[in-house]
Amino acid sequence: LKLCAVLSVLMATLWLWQGYQGWTNLSTFNATQPWYRRLPGSTAIESWLLGTHPVVMAHGHALAVTKSTLQRDFAMDTRLVDEGQLHRLLTACFLHNSVFHILFNLGYLYTVAPLEVGCRGAFLSTFLISGIVGNLAFLHFGEARYAVGASGGLCGLIGFELVSLLRSRKVREFKVLLRSTFGMLIMGLFLPGCANTCHVGGLLCGFAVALLVARRSGYRAPLLPWPFLLALLALMPFGRRFLS
Repeated sequence: LKLCAVLSVLMATLWLWQGYQGWTNLSTFNATQPWYRRLPGSTAIESWLLGTHPVVMAHGHALAVTKSTLQRDFAMDTRLVDEGQLHRLLTACFLHNSVFHILFNLGYLYTVAPLEVGCRGAFLSTFLISGIVGNLAFLHFGEARYAVGASGGLCGLIGFELVSLLRSRKVREFKVLLRSTFGMLIMGLFLPGCANTCHVGGLLCGFAVALLVARRSGYRAPLLPWPFLLALLALMPFGRRFLS
């Protein structure tokens, strides 16, 4: 389960770095303001833990001063993606907005970790492609402007597993996972700020990938060999953002 461990460490590290950047951004802002306009240092911690970023006016602009540079540069922003910053479709999958968000997704990643056994390439390619497709669904059908999180990729893994279970005729396991997935989507309808379009888009992408590669024998192949997939992503606009 090395891949799940690597993904977990990566996402947790980035979330901790988001908190540090939020605190330094707030400190920089306070250094330019008179004492009566400064925000307390605890504001950065609250914003990091709860995902609420206070907006203040500075030099005629509205600024979320506790938002990390990672979020500003790599989170899903529909307006900036429309302007050509396509790397956000991928990078937003590794950022999170609050302690509840990161813990929920890490917990879900832990529950799907057994899917990695014997099919690491299928696991990675499905996660990455479903994450991108989930963010594309948010771009075209979502009502908000901003989104972060690995939920689209995780839902893709669930969709892949649902098709695999059905093809392997494991009806009992299929029903259990289907009920869990349905409950997650219903919960997403009522949670404020939850980008359910990402979940649905990732889930449908997982279905599609599994229909192309899963077999009744239980064999699972990646839609593309994972080294080729990573090289392709590096050459596309997602990756050129980092290579330029």
